[in-house]
Amino acid sequence: MPITPLFIAIFALIYIVLAMGVIRLRLGSGISLGYGDHGELERSVRAHANFAEYVPFALLLLWSLEIVSYDSTLAFILGCVLLVARILHVIGIRDPERFVLMRKIGIVATFAVLLIASLRLIWLYLPIQL
Repeated sequence: MPITPLFIAIFALIYIVLAMGVIRLRLGSGISLGYGDHGELERSVRAHANFAEYVPFALLLLWSLEIVSYDSTLAFILGCVLLVARILHVIGIRDPERFVLMRKIGIVATFAVLLIASLRLIWLYLPIQL
C-alpha cells in the first residue's frame, strides 16, 4: 500500500492547526489583513505560509517517487524526515529567540528531502543507469 497518502493526511492536519492559530490571533487582535505591530501574529502567519509553500511540493515529489520507483521505503523515510523538519521549523519560527537552531535544522532538512527526492526521480528517468 502506498505510504504517501498517509503523510498527505498528517500534513493536512498540521496545516489546519497552523491555520487555526492564525485565525485565533487575527480574531483576538482584530487584525484581518497584514500583521500590524503584532509580532506573534506575524510569526504565526509566516509559519503557516512557509508550511504551505514547501510541504505540497515535497509531498508531490514523494508521491511521484513512490509511484515511479514502486518503493515505499524511501518515501516513508523522506516523509518522516519532512514531518520532523516541518515541526522543528514551526517551533523555531514561533519562538526564534529560544529555538532558532530548530528553525535552521527544519529548513535544511526540508531542502534535503526536496533534493534527495528530486535527484532520485531524475536518476530513475536517466536512459542509462550509471
